[in-house]
Amino acid sequence: MVSPSLPLQRPAAGAGSRPLLRAASWLAGSQLGSQLLRLGGNLVLARLLAPDAFGLMAALNTVYFALVMCSDLGLWQIVVQHRRSDARFLGSAWALQGLRAVLLAAVVVVVSLGLAALQQGGWLPRSSAFGDPRLPAMVLAFAACALLQGAESQQIALAQRELRGAALARLELMAQLVALGLTVAVAALTHSPWALPAGVVASAAARTLGSHLLLGGPRLRPCWDREALKDLLGTGRWMVASSALGFIAAHAEKLLLGALLSTTAFGLFAIASTLVAAVAGLFAALNGQIVLAGLSAARRDDPGTLAVRYLRLQRHADLALGLAAGLMFSLGPWIIHLGYDRRYAPAAADLQILSLGLLALRQQVVEQLMFVQGHAARVSANNLLRGAALLVVVPLAHSWGGAIAALGAVVACQFAAWPLSLHYLARQGLLRPGSSWLWLPAALLAAGTGLLLSHALATGLGGGHRLLP
Repeated sequence: MVSPSLPLQRPAAGAGSRPLLRAASWLAGSQLGSQLLRLGGNLVLARLLAPDAFGLMAALNTVYFALVMCSDLGLWQIVVQHRRSDARFLGSAWALQGLRAVLLAAVVVVVSLGLAALQQGGWLPRSSAFGDPRLPAMVLAFAACALLQGAESQQIALAQRELRGAALARLELMAQLVALGLTVAVAALTHSPWALPAGVVASAAARTLGSHLLLGGPRLRPCWDREALKDLLGTGRWMVASSALGFIAAHAEKLLLGALLSTTAFGLFAIASTLVAAVAGLFAALNGQIVLAGLSAARRDDPGTLAVRYLRLQRHADLALGLAAGLMFSLGPWIIHLGYDRRYAPAAADLQILSLGLLALRQQVVEQLMFVQGHAARVSANNLLRGAALLVVVPLAHSWGGAIAALGAVVACQFAAWPLSLHYLARQGLLRPGSSWLWLPAALLAAGTGLLLSHALATGLGGGHRLLP
């Protein structure tokens, strides 16, 4: 049975757009500042720490993030789009969040002990990132992160719902400054990889404290409202599946590469991945907060404008992602050459390949539309397809062509769910052949501009530069 098409009713001039644009401006500015701080800190830390430190941290983040995503109930997303925002509903969400945090911390401890046992039993090669004997103790330290994140105030979700971009921006930047200051200080004093997890724990502590002190709003108490819990768990069970599959779809390559690559090689991959994530993180924040809130508001307040709002947001996303991917691909070697020392030179090829994956992020806007319309199972199906492709294709590519082939497979697999997303849009009457390809000319234009700039840099600095070093 074909789903009815969404009506293309144009909203009244300025209707609902001013709060959305204002929040988007704050969030974009916050994310830009955040990514600049992260990039600057990364450049400083690259001179204080060896590449294997970044490989260890990437392995640690992968393990912890897998546990977080596999237990994610999507509570903040539910609070953002739910019809209720009263104290008992928010208090029930907070109680559920705290219970999940305690269980997550316990699982982190078990996983740390399990990693140590697997290493001692020879199941994880010592030459790989996951076989590094320093990893289990670092994983154990992240149990503190789970507890701290569970104590975060529901005012964060409420601020996202109400599009209070300025307050959220201050909170995020404050937490990042605390983390960066501590990380750089510990790295300068010890030159130890432990500087990186120490900064993450400090960031979690600062964010949790700030969520209670900086965001204002009504004082909330944990409570246990049956009706609220029914709504939270009813949507949450789908979100657990979707988040777990989302992790596999977006990060399964880290699990695979962490077991296949040495700690140093995995660290070089992590450097390139971090640079791409600077752009992807900005887009994900806008998509996860502004796009979700904007589409949710349209569906709640004026359903007839939902289609127009989606199409406008998708065009903006396509243009931005195409330009970013083209520039990063063409200028990748110069980014590594100018920002890092010779130990990190092999990361240039990794950066160019991974930058093409930015184009695949356009379908995340479609997936927010699916979620807002109550089709979370379709998001799970998309993630399942991407995850299955990664688990099958990446090991085969690595066995055939090594690390470079594996990275190419990682990028290709991010496009695996495009047919499902296009089919969904067609059923909704939202597939526009002309505008759906806006990302392609944007990427080609940016790549050509970047190549000209690269040539100018090579000429000006008195040396040539190959596209793939």
